[in-house]
Amino acid sequence: NFRERRLARMIDRMEDHLIICGFGRIGRRIVQDIDRAEQPLVVVEEQEERLEELREEQIPCVKGDAREEDTLHDAGIERAQSLLLTLPEDATTVFVTLTARELTQEANPDLFIIARTNDHRNRAKLLTAGASKVIAPLEVGADRMAQVVMRPNVDQFMEEVLRTGALGLQMDEVHVQNGAPLAGRSLAESNFRQQFETVVVGVIEPDGDDMNFNPGADVKIQAGDILVVLGNPEMIRRLKFEGCTAPKEA
Repeated sequence: NFRERRLARMIDRMEDHLIICGFGRIGRRIVQDIDRAEQPLVVVEEQEERLEELREEQIPCVKGDAREEDTLHDAGIERAQSLLLTLPEDATTVFVTLTARELTQEANPDLFIIARTNDHRNRAKLLTAGASKVIAPLEVGADRMAQVVMRPNVDQFMEEVLRTGALGLQMDEVHVQNGAPLAGRSLAESNFRQQFETVVVGVIEPDGDDMNFNPGADVKIQAGDILVVLGNPEMIRRLKFEGCTAPKEA
């Protein structure tokens, strides 16, 4: 029908988008958070009832088995930034990871694959298959419960400020482009705090091995760096476009 054709055309035009395979409880929550952040995304799902829910919300979706190459092609795997696998069976997740890596070996070798595992013993298998990061929700939940018990005030801060958006703050990462106004200048030289009203929590260098946590004012921002920042969403948006994006040539 017309609605499905329109969504298919949207997907065909997408670049640097996120593909979420599986719209169960975890997948649904991920989609809500990503959609709220206005990140382009596509959901791959087999069940018609879940697909109808996605269509009603006007969220781009593809009906099919994520193990099938055609399904991943339809979701734009060759142009995607990331692939998130929230499938119920680890064996399926391993197969989809292998398929995705094979499809993008030449066209999109930097595809970032995040895989959910139901058994931490399968972590090594998923990494070998090509996953960039493996997350075990059971472990995350256990860690969170321990955090509540041992550091209740820290957890309350994380919950109220970062997760629920209280005080209008959010944590984000900003990529510094080559030729951006901030590239090659220190935080002090750029008058960073006053200009963008944002706190730099850390700087990750292009190789991605280490984070310079709480950098001093004399630290120079280089092209390719990733800034982990805390601040007002509007000021972070301004930082991205006015400070870290290279000006377009006239």
